[in-house]
Amino acid sequence: MRFLFLALFALSPLFSLCGATVEKNIPYALFTLLFTVFAYETNIAGLTLSALMCVLMRHNGIHVVLPTIIVLMFARSAPKKQLALAAVLCVISYVGVNNILVKVLNIPPVRATEAMSIPIQQTARYASLYSAETPQSEKDAIDKIASYDTAARHYNPELADAVKKGGFQNPTENPPTKEDLNSYFGVWAKQFKRHPLTYLEATLNNTYAYYSFYDSRLGMRCLPAVNTYSETGVENYAGVRFGHVFPDTTPNAVFRGLRKIEKKVLFFPLTAPFCRPALYTCILIFVIAFAVRNRRRKLLALCLPSVLSFLVCVASPVNGDFRYAVAYAVCAPFLLGLCFDKK
Repeated sequence: MRFLFLALFALSPLFSLCGATVEKNIPYALFTLLFTVFAYETNIAGLTLSALMCVLMRHNGIHVVLPTIIVLMFARSAPKKQLALAAVLCVISYVGVNNILVKVLNIPPVRATEAMSIPIQQTARYASLYSAETPQSEKDAIDKIASYDTAARHYNPELADAVKKGGFQNPTENPPTKEDLNSYFGVWAKQFKRHPLTYLEATLNNTYAYYSFYDSRLGMRCLPAVNTYSETGVENYAGVRFGHVFPDTTPNAVFRGLRKIEKKVLFFPLTAPFCRPALYTCILIFVIAFAVRNRRRKLLALCLPSVLSFLVCVASPVNGDFRYAVAYAVCAPFLLGLCFDKK
């Protein structure tokens, strides 16, 4: 079984293409896998270090590792004190980086709308369908977060970024206040009561490629948009410029060659299933069902990082983007192998 999984990672072009991507999602996925492995082995030192790296790699890393550590503490033979220490270190690291280090380095804060892809898509779909029946007071409340009319025009069922950048992206020097957010969510709740199916449709349209084998209309892609960022489109944090995976001097023929390889991998019958997040979601569902059926509590707990990573995908701004799903995709073979483990 171990050799089969090694072959999957070594020979699958998808993991090779993703592995060459130097950005946060791939290292984060590998640390998520290490975190799961160390949790299985009850290696507290490895678990703590990998958990800290998950926290440092992505903002939502804390929401994956911290609940898992807490659940592991409830096991009968769990080293509760060591796990509690690991949880405390994760919290200290998260708070220290986001509340202290960010200010010291003068890094712009994360926009309040950055983690609001689900409600933003729901509001935008509602605005695009029912603008005529929406009271002006509700539009004014939404305008405190961003432009209501602009959000309606920029609505893309499978890409929340189109709305956030077009209508909901606020200047960092003038972020929405807590009162503004409360007013917005009050309107959000009222509109949900009027047209609940619209909200459900908005969420399904922005997530279906993570759990079904229907491809996103945005187009399947496993390589990043290499070397296609404009100077103004690349974000700049603390003087560090991001966006280019390869040097600017790389010949265009190299990019065209990589795209041809990518296209063949994505649609060749033998490799296509491995390039869809839905396959790894199905594996995760099978492992969970197996663990419940056979009362494998530890295996069920080890599924938690992957389950939470899947939920992060559901809350993400892009439908079916494998760079988000890779965090639980790399864990799927390991979890499947544990179903055959006699321990």
